[in-house]
Amino acid sequence: MLLEITLLLAFGSAAQLVAGTDPQENLAQAQRLQAQGSFEQARDQYEAALQADPSNTDAKEGMSSLSERLALSDRAAGRMDDALADLMRAQKLEPDDVRVLYDLGILEEELLFFCFA
Repeated sequence: MLLEITLLLAFGSAAQLVAGTDPQENLAQAQRLQAQGSFEQARDQYEAALQADPSNTDAKEGMSSLSERLALSDRAAGRMDDALADLMRAQKLEPDDVRVLYDLGILEEELLFFCFA
């Protein structure tokens, strides 16, 4: 019973966060978090802004540039799978973003090179 209540409360809070989000509020929070160096949390906020308003150009730019930054950091640390996941997450929200597609293509080519080298 306690587990059911906990799950319902957790699910209700998550649903309220997604359903009641203001894209501009998410965007402002993302920009603040990015300026503070909290890149993963900033990406979550850009993602929420884009889910609420897929045409938000500032959120699109923030998501693609931040995903690129995270992917480059992961790549430099040798975490190729994480870099690929970063870019694929951005591509899911922005399937036609040239920047994301370009970075994804380069990374995939590099991964293929390492697999067959």
